[in-house]
Amino acid sequence: METEMSLSTNEFQIFCNERVCIISADREKCLKSINGVGTSLMEMRQLPELFDLFETSVIPEFYIYSKTPNETFKYLTDSNKCIDAAGGIVFNSENKILLMRRRGYWDFPKGKIEEGETEMVAAYREIEEECGIKVEIGSKIADTYHTYRMFDTRIIKRTAWFEAKYSGSQTLQPQIEEDITEVRWISRNMLENCLPDMHASLRFLILGG
Repeated sequence: METEMSLSTNEFQIFCNERVCIISADREKCLKSINGVGTSLMEMRQLPELFDLFETSVIPEFYIYSKTPNETFKYLTDSNKCIDAAGGIVFNSENKILLMRRRGYWDFPKGKIEEGETEMVAAYREIEEECGIKVEIGSKIADTYHTYRMFDTRIIKRTAWFEAKYSGSQTLQPQIEEDITEVRWISRNMLENCLPDMHASLRFLILGG
């Protein structure tokens, strides 16, 4: 899980449901992709059109080649509505990982950062609210990005992920009002069985790309 995609200056990944848009400085990788389509960004004003094409396509991987991916990514986020969220990947004393069942998918606790909160404070609060336990927040793992439409507005949501430790004996309590129906500890060797029922961004987070 040691991936810090948000800080990379060579590649950025933005998920849309089970598909991913990859903005990369690796021209060969972009233009010779096997599972998707590659295109070259010649001018920044082309980016909204290319991203619209990605959003409406069924291609699993959409590569955009850019000589300056960090500038391209910043242009994309600056020109759309962005939401910041935070969450945690929680391990207990048996090194089991905390998973929640939400709307038919396995998920990690996460939610929007409230006004005045730091990323770390928001991650702590979301874990407590959604799972009913108090944890010790550790180091930041990564930022993930995904995009969706709300009416006619494109949203790009950034989620800051932290590793967290739990050593207590509290009973897990799913936050039903947030559509969480189950919370459980999963052993590392059983985690692979849950991957098909996880969103692509979370699979990327766990597997590291």
